[in-house]
Amino acid sequence: MCYVITAPHLVERHEYIKNLFKLNNISNYKFIYGPNGNDINIDDLKKKKLIHKKKLNNNIFKFPIATFLTHKIAWEDMILNKYKLCAFFEDDVVFFDNFKSDLKKFMNNLPSYWSVLN
Repeated sequence: MCYVITAPHLVERHEYIKNLFKLNNISNYKFIYGPNGNDINIDDLKKKKLIHKKKLNNNIFKFPIATFLTHKIAWEDMILNKYKLCAFFEDDVVFFDNFKSDLKKFMNNLPSYWSVLN
């Protein structure tokens, strides 16, 4: 399964991914729609003690937090569905020439004890 990390309002990026994946014969994917960074309330996260109040004192972190939360949703879906092998892509990914063959070579040469690669 391939997960695409995105937000509902990024429609142009959704179309970009659909076209990119079609060109690369990738059909087993799903979009994971997370929060819009503009909707992240830093003060609420501080009150809930989800972030350190001294570390994040401005709104510059709203979009990375939204991306992190979207990744969390994808991981929860992966666990719920008991997928053994998944790839995570953000909605602005670029595939270089030979992406699929290079990925296949990479996957065929993983050590037997691997769990997470980034």
